[in-house]
Amino acid sequence: MKEIKRSRVLTIVIGMTVFMGVCAASLLQAADLKQIQAVKNDGHELTGYGLREILRLRPVTYIDKDNPGARRRFGFIPREVKQLIPELAEGQGVSPGIHNTQLVPVLVNAIKELDKKQTEEIDELRTEVEFLRSELDDLRSIIYDLESR
Repeated sequence: MKEIKRSRVLTIVIGMTVFMGVCAASLLQAADLKQIQAVKNDGHELTGYGLREILRLRPVTYIDKDNPGARRRFGFIPREVKQLIPELAEGQGVSPGIHNTQLVPVLVNAIKELDKKQTEEIDELRTEVEFLRSELDDLRSIIYDLESR
C-alpha cells in the first residue's frame, strides 16, 4: 500500500491493482471528528443514483495477468461504471480506475429504495389480507345463516 495524502485532518491510504481494464482497490479513509462534523454540516443528500444504477452494474472476476498464481479477485469494468456513475470513475486509457469506497453511498441509497418499496408492498398486502379476512368472515356468517334455516 502506498500513502497518497497525509495531513493532520485526513489520511488516505490506497493500494490499487489495474490490468486489462479491470480495477481493484482497497482504500482506508480516516478523518478526525472536526472534519467529519464539517462535512456533516455542509453535506447534501445523495440523489440521482441508487437501485437502478446498482442493478445495471456488472460484477466481474479476474486474475492478475502479471501474477497468474494469484487469487481470483472481484471488481467492475471501469468504462462500464463510468457510463452509469461517472463520479466513480477516474482516469482514461490504459489504466482507468474506480473509487470503490464511493460506491458505498450509492449502495446505501439502493438499500433504502428497496426497503421503502418492500415496506409499501408489505403494507398493501396487510391491507388486502385484512380485507379478505373480513370478506371471509362475512361469507362464513352467510353460510352459517343458510345452514341454520
